[in-house]
Amino acid sequence: MIRNPNRILQLGKICEKYGIDLKYPKPLTFDNAWFSGFFDSDGSIYLNLMSGQVFITTSQKNKFILDILTPLYGGTIYPMTKQEAFK
Repeated sequence: MIRNPNRILQLGKICEKYGIDLKYPKPLTFDNAWFSGFFDSDGSIYLNLMSGQVFITTSQKNKFILDILTPLYGGTIYPMTKQEAFK
């Protein structure tokens, strides 16, 4: 399922050109399989050996995609200014 706003816009233009109704994605749920594919491509797991903490992160240039994940999985979104992205 496409959730990237830029890709939805592009798909909408193609659908309009060919007279196809664009179907928007359903809202995410905690156990939605979409997240596994997203995490596989944009996620990371880190272990801080000093504190024993495990960090599970995802990075994305478009903050909107991360905004829909925080109500489901928790966490904080912060800008990565050098990479012009969000984590």
